[in-house]
Amino acid sequence: MKDFSMKVKNEGEDCYMLSFGGRMRGNIIISLYPYVPLRLNAIIFLFPGKISGNAHVHKFGYGIESMNIEIRATAWLMTFPIPLIIPFPFDIKLSLSFDSPYYLMPLIPEVGKEWNSEANPSLKLTLSAFFGIISKSFDVQDLPSFLTFIYMQCLSKEIVDVPAGEFEAYKILVLEGMEFYYSMDIYNVVKAQLSEEFENVNFVAKLESFEIT
Repeated sequence: MKDFSMKVKNEGEDCYMLSFGGRMRGNIIISLYPYVPLRLNAIIFLFPGKISGNAHVHKFGYGIESMNIEIRATAWLMTFPIPLIIPFPFDIKLSLSFDSPYYLMPLIPEVGKEWNSEANPSLKLTLSAFFGIISKSFDVQDLPSFLTFIYMQCLSKEIVDVPAGEFEAYKILVLEGMEFYYSMDIYNVVKAQLSEEFENVNFVAKLESFEIT
């Protein structure tokens, strides 16, 4: 995933809108046997791809009220040893909502402190392919525990330079896989990235602009 950016727009005294978006690409090798004969294998190339979305967030404690995410991409299926290329355009829409704001952290993080955040959100998922010819929606009420019970740890306090400016931010480790930098100056994440555990996957998101009055 590349060229991922975030924008913040003030909506009131206690909450704001966080919008985000970027391009994505990648590939994965899969085996089609025993689903098809001849022991075919395939490489799926994901491009072009785009991800966008928004979230309604409470400033204090980073409480999320709702989040919407849309992924549009084309998966190119290339089989071997018999060469065959099949394009598969698809669209995924996720709508996540909470009965009450889902607070991710204390009002003021402390370096070295660990905590858990628990919630029971509802999720609506819509999958469509071939420009809407095939479409299916799902309402998911019981999400896996790793999505509803999140472990976090404040690792350090650093100066972070992003397109929106320079911020003093707390480095927060989430589920031992994602790192995000939270600034008390604007009560928002100014940078997010995968931890070093993911050697073959690159993801960095930086705050591009903010509007807070």
